[in-house]
Amino acid sequence: MSQDDLARFTRRRLALVAGTPFESLIAEVLENAPVPEDAPAHGHIFADSQGFLWIERARHLGDVDAWYTIVDGDGQLYGRVRAPGDLRLHQIGDDWLIGRRVSIDTGVESVAIYELARR
Repeated sequence: MSQDDLARFTRRRLALVAGTPFESLIAEVLENAPVPEDAPAHGHIFADSQGFLWIERARHLGDVDAWYTIVDGDGQLYGRVRAPGDLRLHQIGDDWLIGRRVSIDTGVESVAIYELARR
């Protein structure tokens, strides 16, 4: 992780808590946190209602969207899906996704349901 990446990450995180009672605490934590040398190979892994695995690509600083690689039970590639970066999947049905979104501007959480068109 470059110093520019780290500075951009810190600015984004501090913007989320600007003007709150937590701002100084978060700033101190970020300033003193160790920087990892390695990044994970992937993010979360989900099984959907049809038995496919959804493997979230590891997120990197600056990523706007989340990407999922979908594989079948034999490990064969089924497809890839792009989702909003602020969406945290909770469940994947036959024709829908449900997750939680957090507004970067307000910090307000909401439930989001998306239609899923399979091929």
